[in-house]
Amino acid sequence: RVREIHLHAVELPAREIGFRPTNRQTPADIPSIQPMEHYMSAEWFIQAHEHGDDQPIRTDLVNACLNGWSCVFNDGSVDVVFDRADSSTFFYGHTEPHISELMISRPCRHSGLTGILFDIMKLGNFVFYAPDAEFPIVLDKAVIKELPPDMLAALGTPEIASTREEFERLISSL
Repeated sequence: RVREIHLHAVELPAREIGFRPTNRQTPADIPSIQPMEHYMSAEWFIQAHEHGDDQPIRTDLVNACLNGWSCVFNDGSVDVVFDRADSSTFFYGHTEPHISELMISRPCRHSGLTGILFDIMKLGNFVFYAPDAEFPIVLDKAVIKELPPDMLAALGTPEIASTREEFERLISSL
C-alpha cells in the first residue's frame, strides 16, 4: 500500500505523479498525503536587464534571499521547501558568480515564494512574467526603460508593484 512518495527529498501527493487508486484504495486511505496547490502556470520567470542586456546579479545575494527556508542545492537549481505541502524549484540561468535569470518550476501558493521573489527582484532591474499572465510585473517604473524593447512588445506594459503586498496581490491574480 502506497503511503508517501519521495522525490528530491520533498513529499509529493501521489496524485501529483499519476497515482491511480485501485477499487480498494482512495486518496482518503492515505492520511499522510496532503493536497498540493500550484498556480496554473507550470513555470514563472524573472530576468534582470540593464540597457536592454542581461544584468549580472551576484549568485550569493540571490541565495541569501532563500535564507530561512529548507533548500536542497543541485547543479544549476535549488529545491525550496516551504512546508509539508508546498515547494518549488528554482533553475538558475548561470550559477557562478552571477545570474541574470531564474525559472521557477511548479510555483506553489505559499506566501514564502512570493516573498523570496520580491526580495530577489529588489536586487536589480528584474521583470517577472509567466506564459499565461496578462502582464509582466516590475517593482519600479524605472526598470521598464532597462528592458529590451522586443520583450516589452511581446509581454506588454508591466504592472508596478512597489510593495510586497502589491506584488502578492498581482501574483495571486494569475
